[in-house]
Amino acid sequence: MPPLFDPYRQFLPLVSEREERLYERYYALLKEWNEKINLVSRKSFDQVVAGQFIDCVQILDLTHSYIEGLDVLDIGSGGGFPGLLFAIRNPETPITLYEKIGKKRDFLAAVIRELSLSNAKVKEGFFRKAKGFVFARAVFSGEEYFSFFREHLITGSRLVRNLGGSTVAEKAAEGFRLIVEKRYLLPEDHGSRVLQIFERST
Repeated sequence: MPPLFDPYRQFLPLVSEREERLYERYYALLKEWNEKINLVSRKSFDQVVAGQFIDCVQILDLTHSYIEGLDVLDIGSGGGFPGLLFAIRNPETPITLYEKIGKKRDFLAAVIRELSLSNAKVKEGFFRKAKGFVFARAVFSGEEYFSFFREHLITGSRLVRNLGGSTVAEKAAEGFRLIVEKRYLLPEDHGSRVLQIFERST
């Protein structure tokens, strides 16, 4: 298999040889398991590198300096975007992947085991009250997003919001303040994205 990212280098932050090697192993496991369970739409699997891997690596690069020692959580991790990529890219930083569907938890655990990602663990469902740095990619929409995390996060937590480039960027809801907003571009016809980081303020 040719190097996974070769067609997309101009869109990719700097990655190490170790990191890229593990991404390729993760991709191979994703492809294998996707034949058995629905992790990524089979119709669009050929777009998974441009639309999922590149997107998540950019998200991780843009958010890195805002974690500041907080516990890192990935809510509704699904196929591991971006939780597994975070574990690969940041081997010294622990991350907990929350996923309510058992077969998807099995996949996440298998990748963690196969890639020896000792900084990652998988848990069922959602956490209760926590202070952390939270990824929740494509899990909630609109007010449901802020309502859930208003209940589950305590003051000082930070929350990553990822929106399509044509979407009107959201203002901070009650109990949150927007601390940064950034735009970035994805390859092919995936267009632009808006990344927002909110902090639980009250």
